[in-house]
Amino acid sequence: MSDDKHSNIIIERHPWGQDYILTENVDLEELINDNAVWETIDIKNAEENKIKWHIELKTTSRDKVSMSKLQVETAVSNKNNYALIVIQVEKDIDKDNMDNNFFFTNAKVIPDIGIKLENKLSDYEDLKNKKDKIINSNDDIRVEITEERPTFIINSRLWEKNILSLSEFLEKYFN
Repeated sequence: MSDDKHSNIIIERHPWGQDYILTENVDLEELINDNAVWETIDIKNAEENKIKWHIELKTTSRDKVSMSKLQVETAVSNKNNYALIVIQVEKDIDKDNMDNNFFFTNAKVIPDIGIKLENKLSDYEDLKNKKDKIINSNDDIRVEITEERPTFIINSRLWEKNILSLSEFLEKYFN
């Protein structure tokens, strides 16, 4: 991925099982998995060969995106170098039109998403600990709670008021 100003950036894909490594000249369609979901990628500086930013890419035709608990934990533990990039699309978008230009024009970056999620994750962990204490009590009355996987919902108001284009993000953090 390059906007012609940042050719020294390497992009590597890091899903659960690493299927391939991406270079700066990658076709952006390769970032979309079989379920039409953007994969997490890391951006590195080619000269230093160390991770600069962890990137979570989301496309949505709705007014929200969701992050799994693992994504949120990763964002919080890397809060100073983890960004959420959201691309708002129409429901019937032609995937063939999602080229470099589309990506750079429509991507909105939230570079401090880990900081913004920190309190929500802490609240969730507190709630989970309280739940575990109730479930594991040795009282004569027990409470059974069906375990659900938490999903953290990011409302579009967040990326609408924290607009940083992809070019602005690269300029700010990679120059």
